[in-house]
Amino acid sequence: MKEKLRKAFLIETIINFCTSGVLNALCAWLINKQMSFVDVNIWSSMVDLYITAHCTSLLTVFFSHSSAKRYCRLGAYTEGSFFAGFAKNPLLLGLLVGDISFIIGAVLVNVLFALLHVSVLPLYGFVVYKGFFGALTGAATANIALQRFMLKDK
Repeated sequence: MKEKLRKAFLIETIINFCTSGVLNALCAWLINKQMSFVDVNIWSSMVDLYITAHCTSLLTVFFSHSSAKRYCRLGAYTEGSFFAGFAKNPLLLGLLVGDISFIIGAVLVNVLFALLHVSVLPLYGFVVYKGFFGALTGAATANIALQRFMLKDK
């Protein structure tokens, strides 16, 4: 059963990676398609990452919650997890994971852009960057949500 559950988690994570990446890239392109370059200074990237992290996390948690409920109805539960102390409520878990991914993403992206002296990106570079960040956030959120929601309550 553990091997089947691990495989199901992997499939859910891959699906969320692809879906979140494509949707974030599409949104970035639709919003910025009139511009040839997109500003990525520290403040604009912070606002952008905050919105992206929270929207992606909230949507992913709600979809992962329904998947976890389906697995639990089949009798599949996870054992002790690092995420056991996280909120069981989907809205609160989505906000928490959004905050965590925003903080990690903001630090990494802003440090990387500062080291590379990047303040603007060409449109398609921005679309790729947004797609990659969204994909990583979606995959991590799906995995965390499944592990949290599938813990057997005591």
